[in-house]
Amino acid sequence: MLPDISEEELKEILIPVLQVDGSKAGEMVLIKLVDICSITTDGRHLKLDTAEGTYHMMATLDEVGEHLAPMLGLKKIDRVNYIQPSKVTYYDSLYRKIYFDETITPHSKFATIAQRYMDTVEALLGEEKDLAKS
Repeated sequence: MLPDISEEELKEILIPVLQVDGSKAGEMVLIKLVDICSITTDGRHLKLDTAEGTYHMMATLDEVGEHLAPMLGLKKIDRVNYIQPSKVTYYDSLYRKIYFDETITPHSKFATIAQRYMDTVEALLGEEKDLAKS
């Protein structure tokens, strides 16, 4: 089910994609959602065609990490997790989890932290947000 979006709002939605051809091949660009003429696959990527060119959706975590993480300030904390530090409320150095809720419950959203990133997490967030030390 689509969200309640007006036609005017729909015309303004931009999505990040990777340029496939031309001098900017491999670079991230923004295209308007309404400019997409067709969507197909070329193996492991979704391929989007517009009147202006061909693009790939960012489909892998590595692509997101390379192109979006620097722009959005995302930090890698595990081989499968990037987080937005400003959204983190607490972390637990004992169980190596990062939380995003003010009140931590068994249903709270979390991301796991690899041991090798624990120093990075502590430097980013400070010991006062560590549930294991409170």
